[in-house]
Amino acid sequence: MTGQDIELQHIYLEVKAERWQCIERFLLPYFCFRHQYITQQGKADWQKMRDKVASSDQVDDRKQAKLIPAIPHQTLIGKIKTLAHHQDFSLTSLEQLLANYLSFVLISNAEYQTLKSLKLIDKMPVEWYRSRHQAPMARFTHADIQFSTYHTDLIKVS
Repeated sequence: MTGQDIELQHIYLEVKAERWQCIERFLLPYFCFRHQYITQQGKADWQKMRDKVASSDQVDDRKQAKLIPAIPHQTLIGKIKTLAHHQDFSLTSLEQLLANYLSFVLISNAEYQTLKSLKLIDKMPVEWYRSRHQAPMARFTHADIQFSTYHTDLIKVS
């Protein structure tokens, strides 16, 4: 069993037990394992992730930039809750949801303040919740935060 499998199992077990508050702690390690951001000892490597994830056009220094989830964790957990209440909820459906919606990006401190002023730190724009196509990068588009390049295994900017 790989690190990715173990982290996915942790998330799955927390969902099955409806311990929603515990899920967030497994999202970043799962993402690291899924994208092979791991140390030589086989542990999740946050620094490697920081060096590889998509960054906005305003980021000059990756070490000073804010690392945030593309979709706020509480919003993603809400999507997981919805999925968990469907009859076809499985490890595979959870893995697919995470593949579609779990991603991290780097933004500048000024861009973070823009998100904060728009009240988009912990939520997506209102129209995102009503949309059938919920673009993972919608809050950045809403805040006019540009990503001209991105890592190929991450969510693409539309």
